[in-house]
Amino acid sequence: GIEVPQQTACFKVDTQLCTFKEERSSSDLLPDIITVYKSHNVIIEVSNPSGDGMNKLGLPAFSDFYTEGRGVRNHYSWVPFVKHKEDRLMELLLSNGVEVNEFSPNAFAELYDELYEKEMSSLEYMGKDLVRAIRIIKVEVHADIFGVDHKLAVKAKYQKGVCDDREAGNPITMRLSPSQDWQQGVRHALAVRVGLLPEMQAEHLFVDPMSHVVSEEIAYSRTYPGLKTIYEVNRVCVWIVDAQEGRLSLIGLPGATDFSIMRWEKNTRVEGDGDLILTQWSWVLAHPSKAQQNRRVSHLDPTTVREEVEPSQKRRVPFYQGEAASSSTQKLPRTVEKIAAKVVPTLTGLMKGRSTDWTRAKSAAKRIRDRDYTCKQFFDDIVAAFPELLLYCSSDSVEATTCGRTADDEYQRTIGAFFTLFWLMRYDYGGKESFCFGLDEFWDPRTGAPGSGHYSGHGTESPHPEHEETATSTEWRKRRKFFAECDWPALQKVIIDSGLLLSKDGKHDEDRTLAMLVLLAIHDIMKLTDLQPVVDKGTFIGYKAGEVISDHDVALSFVLTRVPEVLPSFAGLNQKQQESIKFTHCKLEYNMGWLVQAEAPPGAVLTT
Repeated sequence: GIEVPQQTACFKVDTQLCTFKEERSSSDLLPDIITVYKSHNVIIEVSNPSGDGMNKLGLPAFSDFYTEGRGVRNHYSWVPFVKHKEDRLMELLLSNGVEVNEFSPNAFAELYDELYEKEMSSLEYMGKDLVRAIRIIKVEVHADIFGVDHKLAVKAKYQKGVCDDREAGNPITMRLSPSQDWQQGVRHALAVRVGLLPEMQAEHLFVDPMSHVVSEEIAYSRTYPGLKTIYEVNRVCVWIVDAQEGRLSLIGLPGATDFSIMRWEKNTRVEGDGDLILTQWSWVLAHPSKAQQNRRVSHLDPTTVREEVEPSQKRRVPFYQGEAASSSTQKLPRTVEKIAAKVVPTLTGLMKGRSTDWTRAKSAAKRIRDRDYTCKQFFDDIVAAFPELLLYCSSDSVEATTCGRTADDEYQRTIGAFFTLFWLMRYDYGGKESFCFGLDEFWDPRTGAPGSGHYSGHGTESPHPEHEETATSTEWRKRRKFFAECDWPALQKVIIDSGLLLSKDGKHDEDRTLAMLVLLAIHDIMKLTDLQPVVDKGTFIGYKAGEVISDHDVALSFVLTRVPEVLPSFAGLNQKQQESIKFTHCKLEYNMGWLVQAEAPPGAVLTT
């Protein structure tokens, strides 16, 4: 019964403390229909208890009073004001400059639930600033699918009837409670987010403890404007032990198919209420970071997977950034250019104006056996010399190759082939060690003997403690076993029989070595689908005119036979060198890989 003028004179509404809340629950009258309750919480301060009309409220004596209306009598009394947690939270936020009235509907209630009901975050002071602290676990699940590393990522997420595309591409992500450590968080996230129960995790997954990293990110929350949030992000990699395991079909393996997971997230404030969340997952090509490249999972014995972590990082060599494949004024003959533009247009365009640095190419062939010529110097020479290596940087998509790997993967494999030749040509002084154990961060050969030092390439021995902790691992035992039991004289005989080494005394054929370097540079470039040639006339090893040659070996043979001038490194060799490459690649028509891996029927393998 307080009139508006009396309200204006005696009441003061604190708009900053006003809150709005929306709740959903089943109606008592209509139990099958969900009812939405929207409530506003308004706090009014009586600024003048003795003012006109305040006696209707029992003021200023704070007496009990009654109201009547529609046949209902209500009894009111004044009681001491006790602040609830909601009120204290409201005052804390307001006193620190957080404008609660700018929160979206339900945001304050959700923040309260997060802090006090679910206990999934906390409010802390960072200096003088009030911040919301959240711990998050991000689990990146990897699987070797058809020989290619893939990782699990969100494709789409549907919540409250809306698709949230901000989650696309993210790994498994979940909040950590204050009582959870990151290992518990990984197990919980895998179970809740993708349905992998603990027993399946223990049998089919390997959590890599060395991949765990913690970072902190600070940002203003979109949900709670003005409230600064600090995120403690725990990232960890998990590897599928065997992607062919049938029980893993629930996560789209082994075929890397998309799958969906539904979960119910209940409302802690309203019993029986909650939200249905649908998440679509997909397997995408993984681009491993440097920290992840040193880990591979055994597909043979899950019980030994923890021993299969490699002792040191497998570094990836970078693309050459210098003056490789410099411009040249030399042009293809008009007739050749016309044919090349028709059968290999992309290759012709990419190689236009490129030339081979024959000074560095011949230097690599000449010095490959020199004791003071290091693997790093050899690498610098070959990437600067051969312009065909730049073709691998034309794309980073797995769809860009015929083999299910990225162009960069093929580049790494090509450089690995160069290094193998380099090491086997000098196996008697450092080559064996590098062939078995690789190179250290200084490009020096490593050793598998703990604490025994490593060959530096300069006749010195020095300690190499980085392998002490891992020298007993399965990987290093395998490397040392191969090093000790390999028939090195037989390998040397292969190099001598090939004509690269002339004798055991160390002399080598520079011209033949140069031809071998060129062959390595161009051997796999036709795995890049954009470079595949089109047969212009007649037939070529089973391909008819107008057909794209999809087999990379046949495609390269076609180029070397039909338009060899588009590859400057091959075109610059003398006739004898070219014929040796064409014989090994074009005329043999025998694929050892097909035979030993049963990739083709005998007729195709053995036909000459």
